[in-house]
Amino acid sequence: MLTICISCFTVQSSVPPVFVQKGKDVLLDVDNVTEDFFFLFTWKFDEESLSLVTFGRDGTSEISPAYTGRIDIPDNKKYSVILKNLQETDSGVYTGRVTTAKGDSTLVQHNIIVQDVVSPVQLEVNSVSSSSHSCNVTLTCSTADSHISSTFRCIDQKCDQDGGNQSKITNSSSTLQVYLLDVTVICKHRNQVSSTEDRMDIQHVCPQLIGRSENDQF
Repeated sequence: MLTICISCFTVQSSVPPVFVQKGKDVLLDVDNVTEDFFFLFTWKFDEESLSLVTFGRDGTSEISPAYTGRIDIPDNKKYSVILKNLQETDSGVYTGRVTTAKGDSTLVQHNIIVQDVVSPVQLEVNSVSSSSHSCNVTLTCSTADSHISSTFRCIDQKCDQDGGNQSKITNSSSTLQVYLLDVTVICKHRNQVSSTEDRMDIQHVCPQLIGRSENDQF
């Protein structure tokens, strides 16, 4: 089980995001809690919505029925909680609030963004035109919801990509990228929590490149 620890000591107007893979756990951490001045410590999701868990100053805790089975309380992390099996709907700001005689105030916040692993990618040959000294190859780098087509031109065993490295943001907010490394075309699909790629050597579709030395090949 992978647990990601997020520590935050002061509340900021814009909380930096922390990306967590779907199905993993996250530690909502709080430090330096002074127990003398509050009655309750509560973790809330998206500010004023349903509470996850409420702690009394005496160490007792009450987990919301909506989070039964999804909250663990570490023995060595007082008032911190582990939220288990995160889904996309768990994305948002988690706020640790204290209740005092003067009312509620925010002590700590964590901005969690849950992402699924990216879908596989595939490189396919669209067209090939060649002569004794040159070879032009058009390839398509595709994934479940997006694709990029790119042309690679090889002259006298030196290859270039038309327009250079190409990338785009997919419908699922991941990044699809296709680029050339020596004679190898790399199609990469990535987000903040995962990455996958497919590779193809241009020499496989341009036989005249086979004459390159093994040291020159990727």
